[in-house]
Amino acid sequence: PPPSPLPSALYDAKYGKRELEILNDSQTIKTTAGSGKTGRGEERAGERERLQRSREDERAGEAERGRKMPGEKQERGSQILNMQSYEAVVCQRRFVAVTTAICWLAVIPLIVALATCSWCIIDFVNTDNEKVHVKLGTWGEWRTRQNSTATYTDWIPHFPAPPESVLRLADASLRHFHRAQAALGAISIFLLLGTNALALYTFSEHRYVYKRLCAFMYVITGVCVYATVEIVSQSVDEWRSDVITKTTFDAFDFEARKKYGYSAYLALGVAAACILAAIAFAYGSHKQKGDHAATVDMEIEDRPMHMGRD
Repeated sequence: PPPSPLPSALYDAKYGKRELEILNDSQTIKTTAGSGKTGRGEERAGERERLQRSREDERAGEAERGRKMPGEKQERGSQILNMQSYEAVVCQRRFVAVTTAICWLAVIPLIVALATCSWCIIDFVNTDNEKVHVKLGTWGEWRTRQNSTATYTDWIPHFPAPPESVLRLADASLRHFHRAQAALGAISIFLLLGTNALALYTFSEHRYVYKRLCAFMYVITGVCVYATVEIVSQSVDEWRSDVITKTTFDAFDFEARKKYGYSAYLALGVAAACILAAIAFAYGSHKQKGDHAATVDMEIEDRPMHMGRD
């Protein structure tokens, strides 16, 4: 209180301003003390706000660019990190898409090749002076015999075993060639279908391991198809050429008169398509690392995975 009584007007003018300043100072101290408790919450709120703002900027940038990976549904929040890597990935994925489509179409010629008998064509003259025309297939062969009076066409199955009446097929080891031909042909079809399905899966999962696995499977498929062609061709060497001769002293060389038919060329085309697809997937299986990655999604998916207990 004032040391001496003063009029109320003078008291308000002298001490009212000071009391107001003290009141404001106390409120400031309380606010500062309470802000220590809520500082962490405000920090988190600010971080969420900045994250939301960055996401909105990314979406606006994607809308302006209007770009999307071929064969891929780009998720929200995906951001291009390196434009040069992004353009390279676009070219790689187009190459992969084309080769995948070719391999799906290659299923048809492979089935046609396995179902027809024109893998190898051989012409020779037997001991009866008949012109013999043979078309080899996976499951059997067509034999046409022509003499001066008539022409005969016969179907000779390879399963369960060639007829004993055909002397050039009397070698017991031939049945192993025929079984290997059929087995590899069937395995090739299933491998091609399974690898094509895996190739489609790589368009939704960008991890590099899947692409390398797909490239490896295409190599295996191409090798199986090519091995089928070679087994059909090499089975001719097992023919009983010592039995079928033009003369007693001149053994007929079946290998010299052998040539490939359209079935073999179809199979070789399928093998070439598989190798081309393997090259495409191997070329497009580079790891996306750090700032050199094309997009954020690819960089995240190609990070090392550590599996184990914490």
